[in-house]
Amino acid sequence: MERMYEYLTSARFRQHILSIIEACQLMEIDDAAEIRAFAKQSAKRKRRRELLVTEVARMWGDLQAIGGRSIPELQGLSVPLSDNGSESTFGSGTEDRSKQP
Repeated sequence: MERMYEYLTSARFRQHILSIIEACQLMEIDDAAEIRAFAKQSAKRKRRRELLVTEVARMWGDLQAIGGRSIPELQGLSVPLSDNGSESTFGSGTEDRSKQP
């Protein structure tokens, strides 16, 4: 029992514990940096997807303006671009303009 007490109160044991704590702290720092990097990459990809959808919707809208009702709606093509802050939807899938007079 005395040897156990001597070990638990020794500088060597203290150094082991400090090393474990330091390793845990470094892992937390690495994890936080990784999370920030992933969030940044994810946000960048999201902006690129939104830009892609926006540009396709604009191009499709131009084609609809030129071709009129002969250009069908595209289901699922929507862009949050309206002036009043609501989502503008191109081709919600609820109507088929090619069959309208």
